[in-house]
Amino acid sequence: MTPESLTYQCPACGGPLHYDAQTGQPSCEYCGSAFTVEQVEAFYAQQQAKADAEVAAAAKDVAGSGSKAAPSAGPAAAPGTAGTAAAPTAAAPGTAAAASMSQDSSVAAEHSTGQDGVQAYLNSKKPLSEDGPGATCVVCSSCGANLIVSQNTAVSQCPYCGNNTVVPGTLGDTLMPDLVIPFATTKQQAIDALANHYKGKFLLPKAFKSANHIQEIQGVYVPFWLFDAQAEGSANYHCENHRYWSDSEYDYVETTTFECFRAGSTEFSGIPADGSKRMPNDMMDSIEPYDYSQFRPFSMAYLPGFLTDRYDEGVTACAPRAEQRAMSSLEVDLRQTVVGYDTVVPSGINGTVNYGRISYALMPVWMLHTTWNGKDYLFAMNGQTGKMVGDLPCDYKKMLLTGLGIFLGVAAVSILASLFLF
Repeated sequence: MTPESLTYQCPACGGPLHYDAQTGQPSCEYCGSAFTVEQVEAFYAQQQAKADAEVAAAAKDVAGSGSKAAPSAGPAAAPGTAGTAAAPTAAAPGTAAAASMSQDSSVAAEHSTGQDGVQAYLNSKKPLSEDGPGATCVVCSSCGANLIVSQNTAVSQCPYCGNNTVVPGTLGDTLMPDLVIPFATTKQQAIDALANHYKGKFLLPKAFKSANHIQEIQGVYVPFWLFDAQAEGSANYHCENHRYWSDSEYDYVETTTFECFRAGSTEFSGIPADGSKRMPNDMMDSIEPYDYSQFRPFSMAYLPGFLTDRYDEGVTACAPRAEQRAMSSLEVDLRQTVVGYDTVVPSGINGTVNYGRISYALMPVWMLHTTWNGKDYLFAMNGQTGKMVGDLPCDYKKMLLTGLGIFLGVAAVSILASLFLF
């Protein structure tokens, strides 16, 4: 038998818990009780230990009911006892995440390079299903999005495509997150921000506003891989200085050429690469930055009431993106040291990226998908800072009439000016 999985319910009344972005605490929607993340974890560590003990006792009773097999059932029941002892750790994902951030464990790839560092990180991780009480997965039947939710969170529709049909899924080998930035803005604040986003958009179709169900905006934790790294390399530059002068007959140009060599290294902390194929990279870039000082060790207590996008681009797939960003930044840094020349042409850069700490983090995003005249529109708001981005449709008839009005106005002014002058 496997240990039972517990849902995060209110310790006071048993109602569903919801992480409150305003108070920064899990709270109950029914009795109004509020708890700290540590209190919720401690309560469910006890509950999980009790549940595991009951399972172990039941397994022992079943084993003891046999005849000749009964004597050997005693030692076989030992794993049940061990599972009970380990339950508090399993039910305290925040503690486990904090341990993964320590200098000894999370910096497993401190001096590894390339894929060696990624593999070292993967070897140190365990699946969320091993240490995530109350976590479950649903799959969008339309776009295939995999969403991780607490067992108390109702999923009405997919935040990426708006499909209303989601089916149960499995967590599979999804890794346990290391860090999370909790939501700091509420759903009402997200609704108000989207309404303000519409204001002043004269060419926005009126029907779009009324048909756009902003009440259906959803909070989603987007998966990110964060890379600490050191990029080191060298580059060559062909440089020229020009001197110009003239006499009564000719213009002269003197060109002096130089070959410059530069080498150096640059340190990076937390290079982000989102692990979701469905989330447009330019949209995530637009709502950045996030305040990394607000990172918290991961805990399931932050998830009730929100969806979590299950990454479909793993750390191995995202590492080259981080490496490219690091090398591009190093190239810029080296280029900025080549000064005092009229022209500078780089002839190539060679280098390597050494990974340090790698972390799997969840970032808060408010999302709304809507369709207008057969075209999809996705809105996203930074769940920490409130920065909103999203494309809007244009009323081309209104734009045409506006352009025509401007043209006629300018033409009328021109005619009046001509009559006045002549």
